[in-house]
Amino acid sequence: MEDNTVVTIEDVTVSMTSDEAYSTIEYSTDGGATWTVYDGKPLTIGSSTEIQARTIVKGFDPSAIAKLDIRREYYSDAAKVVTEQKGGYTLVTLLPVNDLPQGTGYTIHYTLDGSEPDINSDVYSAPLELTEAATVKALMIEQGKRPAKTVASQALTVRANDLDITADKGEGFTTVAIAPKDAKHVDPKAEIRYTTDGTEPTASSQLYKGEFEVEAADNGMTIKAICIEPGKTAGNVASATVAVEGLRPSCDVAISYTEAEGVYTITLTAPAGKIFYALNDATEFKLYDPAKPITYVSDTDGTCRIRAYALEEGKKEGRIAEQSFAVTGIDGVEADQEAGSVRVEGNSIIVPEGAQTFDIAGRRVNPQGLPRGIYIVRLASGKAVKAVVK
Repeated sequence: MEDNTVVTIEDVTVSMTSDEAYSTIEYSTDGGATWTVYDGKPLTIGSSTEIQARTIVKGFDPSAIAKLDIRREYYSDAAKVVTEQKGGYTLVTLLPVNDLPQGTGYTIHYTLDGSEPDINSDVYSAPLELTEAATVKALMIEQGKRPAKTVASQALTVRANDLDITADKGEGFTTVAIAPKDAKHVDPKAEIRYTTDGTEPTASSQLYKGEFEVEAADNGMTIKAICIEPGKTAGNVASATVAVEGLRPSCDVAISYTEAEGVYTITLTAPAGKIFYALNDATEFKLYDPAKPITYVSDTDGTCRIRAYALEEGKKEGRIAEQSFAVTGIDGVEADQEAGSVRVEGNSIIVPEGAQTFDIAGRRVNPQGLPRGIYIVRLASGKAVKAVVK
C-alpha cells in the first residue's frame, strides 16, 4: 500500500497422512524445537509459519522431515453502516461487522458522495449527522492487514424536522405555537403546514406564520402539523387537541376628557364591541353612543368619576376601566354675558342657534319648559354659561 508492504496472516487447515500402518506422525511449528503427536484431525494454523512433519516407527530412526511453508495474507473485517432517522437529520454510525478482539487497532474510511473509499478518504471518528440525502460508503482497515474485500454502502434519505405543538392557556383563550423539536438542524427554507380540523396536513395546507389564538368558539380544536424541507421527506405529523376554558374577556376601554369653562367632554373608545358607562356613584351602566360624547357639568368644585367596560359578541364583559378627574364649578350669572344671546324667560331658556342645553348632571335637555334648577348652555363658539330657572 503506497510505499509500504503489508503482510498479514489468514487461518488455514492442514492434514497429514502416512502410509505406514504402525507409524506415528509428529509435527512442529517452531522449527523443530518441539514436536507434537498428530491426532489425525485437521490442524488449524492461524499464523504465517513453516510446518514440519515426520514419521516415527518403533525401532527405526525418524523419517525425513516434510516441510510446508505457509504465507497467507489477512484481509480486514468488513464495516457496516448503521442509521437512525431523526427529525431534521439522519444519524450515521460506522462499525465493524463482527466483534473484534480487545485492543485490535483499525480505522474506517468513508465517503458521502458515492465514490469508493480508500486509505486517503476521511477517517470515521464519531457518529455523523447528515442533513442532506447521501450515499455513504465505508471501508475498514485493521492494523497489519489488507483493507476489507467488501465496501459497505447505503443510500440515505433525511426526514424533515419533527414538531412540537404547545398551548398556553389564557383567560378565555389559548395561544398555540408550533416549532421544530431540534433547533440545531433547522433549514431556513423549511415550512410548517397545519390544519385545524383534524385532517392530515399536506404541502398545500395552511402555512404557519406565527403563534395564533384559539377562543371558546373553537374549543376542542384538533391541530395537526408537518414540517416540509427541500430535499427531505416530510417530517412526522404532530397533533394536539386544544382546550379553552370559559369566555374571553372583551377588549379594554380608553377614557379621555377635555374641559372648557367648566364643561367636561368625556370620550370613550374601544377596539370592538359596545361600551357601557356609569358616572360617579351610579350603579346602572348606560350604553355609550360614540356619536354623542358624554358632557359633564358641575356648578361646584369637586371630582368626577367614570367607569366603563366593553362587551363584544361571544365574549364576557371586559375589564372595567375607571378614571377620576377634578372638576371646577362654573361661575356666572343667571343669563349670558355674551351680548344677551342667552336669557331666561320664565321656565324656559332662550338660546342662540347651535347652542346646547344641559342639566347639572350633564344630560342634554330641551331648553323649553324646564323645572327650577341650574342649567348649562354651551354656545356654538364653545363657551359655556350658567342659567338659573327660578
